[in-house]
Amino acid sequence: MFTSPDTMVPDFYNPLDWNRYSYVRYNPIRYTDPTGHITQGEEQDAEKILKLLALYDVSISKDWGIKSKKWQDGLWTLSELQTVLDSVRDLAKALGGISAFQSELGGVMISQKDMKYGGLGEAHKVTLSAGGFSMWTVVHELAHAWDGANGWKLSSDMSSSLGAGFDHPILHFLFPNDPAYWYLSG
Repeated sequence: MFTSPDTMVPDFYNPLDWNRYSYVRYNPIRYTDPTGHITQGEEQDAEKILKLLALYDVSISKDWGIKSKKWQDGLWTLSELQTVLDSVRDLAKALGGISAFQSELGGVMISQKDMKYGGLGEAHKVTLSAGGFSMWTVVHELAHAWDGANGWKLSSDMSSSLGAGFDHPILHFLFPNDPAYWYLSG
């Protein structure tokens, strides 16, 4: 047990991880975890998740592992990778299966970075907040990637059928806090 808590619960489904004062699931002889992110002992599980995501044509920007003969932590936790996999599986099921997911999205690269939004999605690319995200956020951003991969047709069709949209999209981008340029709900 250590005196400062981990900044996150790495795996919500593992009861050992709920004690944020424990260090590497009470096994410091086998594992090391200087940041709270993927440990050397978890790298095989992380690689399995990456292989499963590849079946859907989804890649993760891998930023952890042995580099220059030394372990380097990245932004991802095992729990976050699992959240992405669960989200991809759910969306694929809703779309009608893996091949429909692959066809509609045309491949997606997912990465993380520090940002003020929960995520950003565009054609073939999703960026998730390094500050944490939920399954809802992943599916939401994948929907933007899907829309972008299809020329933003889904958004434009919805906007026109609802009479919604941005009257001034450039001004909205330049002045996002000014309600005069917000999205019109229709």
